[in-house]
Amino acid sequence: MLRKQKKATIYQIPINSLPLNVAVYRYVDDDFVFVDFNKRAEITENINKDALLGKKLCDVFPAVKEFGLYEVLLRVQKSGVDESFERGFYQDYRISGWRKNEIISLPNGDIMVIYEDLTKIKQIEQENSKHKKQLEEAHKSVRLGSWTWDMRTNVIEWSDEVFHIFGENVQSFRPTLDKFLSYSNKEDQEKLRGLIENSIKAKEPYQFERKIIREDGSVRFVQERASAHYDDLGEAEMMIGTMLDVTEYKTVTNQLQSLGMILDNSLNEIYIFDAKTLNFSYVNQAAQKNIGYSLEELQAMTPVDIKPYHTMESFLSLVEPMLRGFKNTLSFETTHRRKDGSDYFVEIKLQIMEVNNKKRFVVIADDVTKRKEAQFELINSELKFRNIAENSLMGIFIYGEEYLYVNDAFASTLGFSKEELYHMKPWEVAETINFEKLKEVVEERLQGKEFSKTYNDMRMLTKNGDVKIMHVSTKTIKYRDKFAGMGTVIDITSMKGYEEQLKTLTIRLSLATQAASIGVWEWDIKADTLKWDEQMYNLYGISKDQNEMSYETWSRALDSSDIAKSELQLQNLIKGEGEYNLQFWISPPNHEKRFIQAMGAIEHNELGEAHKFVGVNWDITKQKLYERELESAKKRAETANMAKSNFLANMSHEIRTPMNAIFGMIQLAQTLPLSPELQDYLGKIDKSSNLLLHIINDILDFSKIEANKLDIVNSQFNLNETIEQFSSLYGAQAKAKGLEFAIHVSKEVPVRLLGDNLRLTQILNNLIANAIKFTKSGSIEIFIACVGKSGDKVALKFSVKDSGLGIALKDQKKLFNMFTQADESITRRYGGTGLGLSISKRLAELMGGTLEFSSEYKKGIMFEVTIEFGYVEANGYFNENSSLRDEGLTEKLKNNRERERRRVLASAKSIRGASVLLVEDNDVNIQVQTEFLVQMGLKVTIVTDGLQAVELLKTKRFDGILMDYQMPVMDGIEATKAIRRSGNETPIIAMTAAAMQSDKENCLLAGMNDYVSKPIDFLKMVQVLTKWIEPNFKRDEFETMDAKEILPHATLPQSIDAIDMEEGLRNSAQSPTLYHNVLLRFFYDYSKGCKPLRESLSNKDVDGAKRWIHTLKGLSATIGAVKLNSIVRDMELELKNRFDVALDALCEELQRLNASLASLVEVKNVVKSSYNYELALKQLNFISEKLKNSQLVEQEDSDKLHDALGSHVETTPWTSLQNALENFEYDKAQVEIGKLMELMEGET
Repeated sequence: MLRKQKKATIYQIPINSLPLNVAVYRYVDDDFVFVDFNKRAEITENINKDALLGKKLCDVFPAVKEFGLYEVLLRVQKSGVDESFERGFYQDYRISGWRKNEIISLPNGDIMVIYEDLTKIKQIEQENSKHKKQLEEAHKSVRLGSWTWDMRTNVIEWSDEVFHIFGENVQSFRPTLDKFLSYSNKEDQEKLRGLIENSIKAKEPYQFERKIIREDGSVRFVQERASAHYDDLGEAEMMIGTMLDVTEYKTVTNQLQSLGMILDNSLNEIYIFDAKTLNFSYVNQAAQKNIGYSLEELQAMTPVDIKPYHTMESFLSLVEPMLRGFKNTLSFETTHRRKDGSDYFVEIKLQIMEVNNKKRFVVIADDVTKRKEAQFELINSELKFRNIAENSLMGIFIYGEEYLYVNDAFASTLGFSKEELYHMKPWEVAETINFEKLKEVVEERLQGKEFSKTYNDMRMLTKNGDVKIMHVSTKTIKYRDKFAGMGTVIDITSMKGYEEQLKTLTIRLSLATQAASIGVWEWDIKADTLKWDEQMYNLYGISKDQNEMSYETWSRALDSSDIAKSELQLQNLIKGEGEYNLQFWISPPNHEKRFIQAMGAIEHNELGEAHKFVGVNWDITKQKLYERELESAKKRAETANMAKSNFLANMSHEIRTPMNAIFGMIQLAQTLPLSPELQDYLGKIDKSSNLLLHIINDILDFSKIEANKLDIVNSQFNLNETIEQFSSLYGAQAKAKGLEFAIHVSKEVPVRLLGDNLRLTQILNNLIANAIKFTKSGSIEIFIACVGKSGDKVALKFSVKDSGLGIALKDQKKLFNMFTQADESITRRYGGTGLGLSISKRLAELMGGTLEFSSEYKKGIMFEVTIEFGYVEANGYFNENSSLRDEGLTEKLKNNRERERRRVLASAKSIRGASVLLVEDNDVNIQVQTEFLVQMGLKVTIVTDGLQAVELLKTKRFDGILMDYQMPVMDGIEATKAIRRSGNETPIIAMTAAAMQSDKENCLLAGMNDYVSKPIDFLKMVQVLTKWIEPNFKRDEFETMDAKEILPHATLPQSIDAIDMEEGLRNSAQSPTLYHNVLLRFFYDYSKGCKPLRESLSNKDVDGAKRWIHTLKGLSATIGAVKLNSIVRDMELELKNRFDVALDALCEELQRLNASLASLVEVKNVVKSSYNYELALKQLNFISEKLKNSQLVEQEDSDKLHDALGSHVETTPWTSLQNALENFEYDKAQVEIGKLMELMEGET
């Protein structure tokens, strides 16, 4: 009754509320039909309830009978007794999984099945079981044992690995705590007891390494770790620990330490490299010293990098058998290349091994260069022995239980085929009497045994039954991972017949050594007796009647240092290392000193002991003396060449001195009232004199070229301007001689080029000047044509053709010889050094080009210079074929240049109003560049080093950054890297006087966007800024500005000695006032001449000297000081090599330049205006307001204040105000304005 109530209760509960899977069946027509199915079961079986109701159980779950559940359902349906159906695995075409079922008979006769899906539980159990086995295997593989100690029962249990570590039997031995401790010495026992007690008290694990001594005396090393476990009351109840066997690790570690010391101190080169990447991981000291690379350099290299005759493909092919496991070692000879480019021969022993689960190659390399050289010298005598060896009837074999390999000689000697021998036992070829003995030896070799005697004579049977006497040499080897025997056989049956021939050969060999003056010696090491042949006595000048020779007797003929070298090589040779190859001086009695070459080899006895040392000596005195004479001749030639270079340098200096007087006279003449025509002539004389001085200075190029010290400096230049210079300079000269002068330019020629314009000009100046000099009548024509393009490179041909004397065929070969001219009469008639064409040709070659000529005697000559330049396509080409005659550059070219200039300036309007951060440390450069930027309508903020820029950019945003390359505190490169690391992507433009391509690459690599060279080309600056600055700012306040340039004007002298004013004005945006101020600032900054540079050098402040020179290089180019700039460039390039020479020329030119600029200072000091209080006060307030708003104070503002102040410009506040404004110290400027106002108020 109770059971029925329970069933009724269960059935009355809504089955969807049950947390388990529930299905209700009704027995109909010999099958069970679904009558209900809860939501949980729908999810488990992935089937909809509505799709099930009324369907038969066997149709929905076709495997239910095999599963066993159907049978249980029938029993419950018949008996009405509930049953449980324990775990089982069900699977059909649709589902699979583990199930646990409760089958309940309901009062109405239906059957309710409550089941649980145990699939995940079962999977977890299986996974746990798997992990447990893996853990046991892992413990076993790493020899990790575990143990537990129940402190309540004092029972200790060990894992199988602990039994193994202690060397005890798992079945019979019963562990105890005392026994656990007893395997160590008393000291370790006490330590371990203390660790256990402290661990229990402190409730922290202990760790201990100890030495285990087993019952059989064997020793193991273990690392233990254990911790205590506590009950609810905090009492220790159990300790659990692990024990790791580290015996092999300690052994290997000790071996590796010993091996490391051996490797580092080895005289052989030893390399270790990864088998996968081929990168070196270890190189010993001997290898680093010989190859010339450091360990850090070698670790970035592979063996292919030091093997000049191997490619990666050929090297991988060489080591492939080792990588595949076919070979463990490999020996071969190859060539290594040192860091300095020299090669040497090495004998390689290569072995592959596995370290830390990685395959690595170990290389032992022996430098055999000297041996190779000796082999080359003895090649004739070696050919005789080589011929014997190549025709030797030597058989080779490898055997296991049967023959594994035989060569043709072995097979043919015994009369068997190779196939027959491969199926025979090694002892089956022995004569019957030796059969069992040979079988025993073979079997022992296959077990790995090696015999002290590795050779003997053996009687062997041929296929036809004949007996042959064989000399057999055999050793035990590893072949395909098994022990095997390997040997050679020589048929010596008929050797007796050759004994007489051998004696004859011995006599011939003796005669050969005598003819070659080679002495042969033999030293018995143990007996210390030395045997010499007759030639040895002759070499050492010793009588054969002398007492018995010994090592000590021989060594007395040598210097002590040579004895030490000999003994060291001998000791290494006895160890099996290196070779005996020695050169030394001897002093024979009654003879001059002789230089001896010695070589030798060790012979070993049956026990492997070194017992005999055999070698040869021969006299190489003549060779040594010849080498010394060569070295002496080389030094004499170098001394003579240095004297020649010094002569040229001195001659250049002597000529430069009177040239200074010429410059002075020109300067004085230009101050006189002269006609425009005379002023023009003087200007051209001035230019020609400057050019002449360049050429005189470049006489030094001859010595530089000879010493390979002349540098080619590439920078952008405008070919239009170069052509204009030639036309202006040489057109008048040609016209004066009645010659037609023309320049023809092809339309494919780019306008702006990248190359060394100074050297190009030097070459063409020489060719054009020669053409005018040697042409009496007719014409001089210059042709410029494009002869090839590739990427951003263009090859140009410059042809200079004249109708002059020409060169006779017999004289054409010596045209480019130094210090010579084609005809001596030419030298007498026209003068000249004979260096010009030679230097021009060498300069063309240094620029990667050529200088060639064609000539017909008395019909003229044409020189052709072909040089490759970089070019800037954006700057265009000559629009059409141009022909420029003696009147100079055509108006068309001038108009083209002006139109291009206006177009670039108009493009600046798009970025007016942009904010720019100027990072520059030089005041003059700040002034020039600020003028540029303000004229473009940009807002300028100035900082004087990279660190200030980095800090300012953390709080303020700019549209662009102009960054100087070299600055104190933090230079432009480091500042740019710091800015980019902060995530700031503002465009950064580099500004530098360094023109090398590597400098540009460094800027771009640091994160800069572009690059402009100093002196700043104003048009180039506009192009770069408009390229990178995005016009995304307010421009309202700038839209009303006139599109024309804001270029203030000032009066400048017509010319200034030592300065190209056209270049300076071009670098100052054609602003006379700006240029005037820049010149004044240069004068003030460098009024002390070279004194700061000399102080830096005397204080050994090389970095300070370099910064001073670098800054001067940029500023001298900006103001147009061409000669000073050239000197500074050479000094910067040759700072270490020729600093003292260049310093005098620099100081002399800087003093000359400052003397010329002094006139500007005098003019400025003379001009003073009357005092205007109202205007001065107004201008002071105007400037003060600008400073408050952080606006730039224009030069015009300062000039107006200067004029209004009158005599007050001589006061300290005015001077301080000027300095503050020039240095952009606005706070200080406000203070000085206040002082000036107080001074003015006091006077009123």
